[in-house]
Amino acid sequence: MNSAALISIDLIAKTSSTVLTISGAPGLSGIVKYAPDLFAVIGGKGVYRVDFTSNPPKSSLIKTISEAGNLNGLSTFTNESVLVGDAGKGVVYRLDVNKGTYEQVLKNVTMAPSGSIPFGIDGLRYRASDSTLWYTNIFKNSFHRVLVDPVTGKAAGSVTTLWTNLMGDDLCFGPAVQQADGSTKESAKVYVATNGKNSLVEVDTSVQKPSPKTVATVSGSTSCAVGRGEGEGGCGWCCV
Repeated sequence: MNSAALISIDLIAKTSSTVLTISGAPGLSGIVKYAPDLFAVIGGKGVYRVDFTSNPPKSSLIKTISEAGNLNGLSTFTNESVLVGDAGKGVVYRLDVNKGTYEQVLKNVTMAPSGSIPFGIDGLRYRASDSTLWYTNIFKNSFHRVLVDPVTGKAAGSVTTLWTNLMGDDLCFGPAVQQADGSTKESAKVYVATNGKNSLVEVDTSVQKPSPKTVATVSGSTSCAVGRGEGEGGCGWCCV
């Protein structure tokens, strides 16, 4: 968050390199892929496009959200939009990555900031199959979900709180499950990095009141992703 350098990590070779430095960004926080080789990246109050279809890759500003408090979380929403979490104000914006237009679509007390920074809603991930947004509030030690309208991103139901006693940072969905007929089924598992609790926990969302199950110990874990690269078999992990 204090550097605008975007780093590429090769999990197989265990090497890393700076891909590019995003001009105009004071530092980087959230990142999400919204189309093949196209990423949205938060840099301060701006959301930038990083384009890997060109060589070398290039970046450009999609939009500055001038009223933002502290942008942090990002999730793909549709083919043309992302959801942006504002940890400083406790709200979520829907941003059109092509037009650069945005609006506030969610605000709830469970997203509100607290603590000395202050910081509220942190990690967030939208699942299109059930139109549900999952999110953490890092300093309230809580994890939540809410049904949203698949077009507008606005709440279509009340917020459900899964826990209020475990720090949660960023999160990801588990790998697809192989079926007997050869097809794949979307995983019901969600994985949450617990930051200062130094772990990665698994949550079974098919259960009415799921409990977090520790599946790994990682010092200061802030984010996680399911591997999709060559040699990872769709189920390798990256946890930072």
